[in-house]
Amino acid sequence: MRVLYDGRCLQHEHVGGVQRYACELLAALQKRGCPVEPIYPRCRSAVGRQLWEQFVLPRASRGYEALLCPANMAPWRLPRRIRLIVTLHSLAFLRFAEAYSPAFRIWYRLMIPRILARADAVLTVSHASADEIAKEYPQYAGKLHVTPLAASAAFRPAPDVTRDRAIVYVGDLSRIKNLHRLLEAFAQIAKDIPHALWIVGGRFGPAFASPPSWADAIARIEPNRIRFLGPIVNAAELSNLYCKAEILALPSLYESFGLPAIEAMACGLPVLASDIPALRETVDSAALLVDPTNCTAMAEGLYQLATSSPLRAELSRRGLERAASFSWDRCAAQTWEILEQSFG
Repeated sequence: MRVLYDGRCLQHEHVGGVQRYACELLAALQKRGCPVEPIYPRCRSAVGRQLWEQFVLPRASRGYEALLCPANMAPWRLPRRIRLIVTLHSLAFLRFAEAYSPAFRIWYRLMIPRILARADAVLTVSHASADEIAKEYPQYAGKLHVTPLAASAAFRPAPDVTRDRAIVYVGDLSRIKNLHRLLEAFAQIAKDIPHALWIVGGRFGPAFASPPSWADAIARIEPNRIRFLGPIVNAAELSNLYCKAEILALPSLYESFGLPAIEAMACGLPVLASDIPALRETVDSAALLVDPTNCTAMAEGLYQLATSSPLRAELSRRGLERAASFSWDRCAAQTWEILEQSFG
């Protein structure tokens, strides 16, 4: 069996959780010796890549038995003999439509039902996402399979590194990631703790609407207490940052899995995360959960972690155990098994 792997998302300028998943899954499949061949568009524009996926990729797939699309989208029309396996990470485009551009919302609302109808199997990354997809598209619930993500081997503790008094945020700058409330929460407690806030993330792409303003919160924080570090896509560099900070703050309003939480935990970094379905599932009891819509609750959680070394130590221990329960090799094995089962 020969499988073609859609590498469209691996050429994005913006690297987020979907791109990390696609890269790690491909590497894990190849490491297992699975006959998977990636293919990449030659065009650079987002529209060009979408057109490539719809019109060029189906033709390129004709010499293969299956097509694996890891990033929500897939060709609408594909010869029936070719099995289509697609990963739909979430329904954020429906649940938080205001966070996306009109063109993106229209495209996803048009395409996702058609892709689900054509797919032989649909992967998603958490039971929370699977439940949500099944509720929205019950006619395709029988196609759904959960294949959780993991932290790569690059994310591990660094015992010789001295931690800085820092809270780190890792994510894009879209409304869904809720950075404006994290900044407000930090502004409420900045005078009471010595910690800096490190913000790791790229600019939002054309798919996203403009985020809420941060100006009011930032104006109340000393300039040297906030560091905008820009995007860090190299796993070793990001692991080093996790090992140097004292707390990860993941205040998202919505997640499909929450990869930064598991990667931070694998480095022994205590995590404060939003009390939302996917993150409850991912972190289990290994993080401090707070209401992401309540800035005061978030501030209290940050203060509690910043001032309690025993709590940080306990969450670090639990986090290491929780992160170890996830594996990219297992994700790849599950994916390949589902692919084989699609042939009946």
